Amino acid sequence: MVYHVPPEMKDLYSRVNKMVGHIANQQALARKAELDKKRKAAWLKRQRQEEIRDKTIAITLTVLMIGWIWIMMMVIAHSSSLLS
Repeated sequence: MVYHVPPEMKDLYSRVNKMVGHIANQQALARKAELDKKRKAAWLKRQRQEEIRDKTIAITLTVLMIGWIWIMMMVIAHSSSLLS
């Protein structure tokens, strides 16, 4: 069967094998691109979460410091009114 094929079909196996290799390479590249896309999305999500956490910490500390200063001012005002 193999020996009685037309000349244009003789390298059919080589062409098919080459095409299978090419398709496998394209699929590997597509999988890598998809994985890179997922990693970037996860990284961006972590960055947003860290940014929100940092802003929350900064706001909390600011409110606590303002409250502490306000209490200190009240204590000083109260103690100075007692001295008068």
